[in-house]
Order: sequence, then C-alpha cells, then structure tokens
Amino acid sequence: MSRFLQGASAAFVAPQALAIITDLYSEGAGRTRALGIFQGATAAGASAGIVLGGILTEYVGWRSVFLVNPPIIVVLCIAIRRVLPTKTRRAGARLDFAGAVLATASIALLIFGLSQGQQHGFANAAALAALVLAVVLGVTFVMVEKRGKAPMVPLGVLADPARRAALSMMLLLGAVVAGYVYFTSLYLQDVLHLSPLDTGLALIPATGTVMITATVITRRALARFGVRTVLLVGLFFVGLGQLWLFTISNTGSYQVNVLGGIVLTAFGMGLAFPTASVAVTSGIGAGERGLAGGLFVTSQQVGQAIGLATLATIAAARTSANHGSLVSGYKASFLVAVGIVVVAILIVVIQMRARTLIKRPT
Repeated sequence: MSRFLQGASAAFVAPQALAIITDLYSEGAGRTRALGIFQGATAAGASAGIVLGGILTEYVGWRSVFLVNPPIIVVLCIAIRRVLPTKTRRAGARLDFAGAVLATASIALLIFGLSQGQQHGFANAAALAALVLAVVLGVTFVMVEKRGKAPMVPLGVLADPARRAALSMMLLLGAVVAGYVYFTSLYLQDVLHLSPLDTGLALIPATGTVMITATVITRRALARFGVRTVLLVGLFFVGLGQLWLFTISNTGSYQVNVLGGIVLTAFGMGLAFPTASVAVTSGIGAGERGLAGGLFVTSQQVGQAIGLATLATIAAARTSANHGSLVSGYKASFLVAVGIVVVAILIVVIQMRARTLIKRPT
C-alpha cells in the first residue's frame, strides 16, 4: 500500500512540474534552458539517491533508505507554498476514471506477465493469462479513449508527428536507461565485487555528464541544429554507450569496460531528454500543459517498467542457456538495448521528417 501511495503521489507531482515550467516560460530559449535544468536536476537526484542509498545500506541497513525522503518532502512543501504562483482551478474538468483504470491495469498485467514468464516460463498459465488480458485491456483502453467525451489522452494532442515521435522515443529510451543502470550496477557488484557504496560512486561520472550536457550543451545545440538533429545525435551516443557496455567480461574492469559506456550513454541522455521535453510541450495549449507533462513522464516511467521487465527476462534466459553465466545475460541486455535505440532512431527520422521545432537562427 505504501508503494501504491508513493507512486500515485508521484503521478500527481511529476506532470505538474513540466506544466509549471511551460506556464512560467514561453516557448524559446528560456523554456529550453529551464527544461534542461529540470532534466539535469532529475539526474542529480537519481545519482544522489544511489550514492546515499549505498552509504546507508552499507553502514546502517537497507531499511534506513526510506527515511531519506520525509525531510526532503517537508522542505519542498514549504518552498512550494512560498515560491510557486497560485493558480485558479479550471472549472468543468472531468476525470476519465475508465481510461485510468484500463491503462493502469493493462500495464500492471503486462509487467506481471513478463515477470511470471521470467520466473516460470511463458507457458505458465498465470503468465499467459496476464499477457493476454493486458492486450485485451490495452485495446479496450484505445476504444474507450476514441469514444469518450473527456478522454484521458485526447487524440488531438497526439496529432502532431513530432510530439508522437518524442513520446515514442521516451518510451523506448526509458527502457534503455532502466536496463543500463540496473545491469551495470549488478555487473559492478556481482562480477567486479564492488560494494554498494563504491557502485554508487562509480556511477557519478554518468550523472555529472547528464547534468552538464542537459543544462549547458543541449540548449545551445537546439538553437543551432533543431530538435530532430539533436535527438538523433543523442540517440546515437546512447546506442554507442550500450555497445561499449556490451564489451564487459568476467575479467573486465570498470575503467576499460564500464566508464566509457556509462559516460557516452549519459551524454546521449543529456541531449535526448531535454530535447524530447521541448518537442512534447511545444505548441501545447494552456489547458493541456499538465496533460503533456503527464504523457512525457508516463511514457518514460512505463518504458522503464516494461523495459526492465523485458530486459531482465532476456538476461535471465541467456544466463540460463549459458550455464549460469551472469555476464552473458548482462551482455544480451545491452545488445537488445542497442536494437531498441535503433528503433527509436527510425521513429524520429520518419515522424520528424517534415518539421523541426527549433530553427537555426537567421
């Protein structure tokens, strides 16, 4: 129940962060810079959590990690009341309960089915039933959204090819990011035998790269080259980083097999994430900014959940086929991640062919 409440609360907060940014900054350099800082701060928080979690796990105990959030939340609540502008509630808004239930149930069953298949095989009755029901509920969700008077995801918001491409890319990139952090951490601990603290510290170069790229480099690159080009370059570096990580071995090292891969991946993420947020929020109306933020965050989170379940299933199958070799499973996940990046590149190339959101200056 506590995890459910935490997830539901995050679902309220995360979309509103993007909505507030788009409210405070009009389209252009100011909003691009703000979105870059937002993505950089997100990366910094993730890294700080990993390092602090490693310290607490190693010296206090894993349960202590749950004590980190409450004081931070108290400070944020005070800051929100003092700093953020007060908005009048939009009258007449209706909630799409049917769409929300169908979408949530479909995603949950898909993840459950994948995890059951990983543990018991995909011929398992529970895995098959969950996967089939996930597809049925997903199709039903699409039908309900098409016919609903107040759909959770209005089709008009997805009419823009650039926005569809950015959301699709975030879904796929979310899978890659979740898998790369998870399997890199496992490799560092289970194969290279680093402690939880040392593992967290080993990932700091990646976080620093994301922060610098997102806050300093991306906004300048967008102004010069445009959304499509920056997204493609970002995805290229993410794919290159995953290829680098594919070189891991039982006799490998952090300096040779890991460091370059995580830095290249992080550099690509620092380009792709802020650029995708610009594409998703560009041209959106005031009443749909929360929806755009919700779609952006949801696509990333759903991609992470489904992607990690899928990659873990593939890694487990590869490990089992190679007599329990953990490295063979990790390598398989990185190779599949490269394929996912290639699909994302194709989507951007095809969907964004006709339009660039941020032009080169004249």
